[in-house]
Amino acid sequence: EKYLKGRAKLIPIPDEIDPRCGVVLAIKGEEKAREIYKELYENGFFVEAIYKKEGKNYRRIYP
Repeated sequence: EKYLKGRAKLIPIPDEIDPRCGVVLAIKGEEKAREIYKELYENGFFVEAIYKKEGKNYRRIYP
């Protein structure tokens, strides 16, 4: 969150994605999420996937 300087917000991981403890970056917009995913990956951060919220559910959209 500090690295991204306000471009994303760190929130608890929704149980619909993974019931274990953890955090996710909340980002508005699929294009922006892909850009941030790529940037984090290229700078040595581990990023598992991008999920899109659809109603009450989440769908994995990348990779």
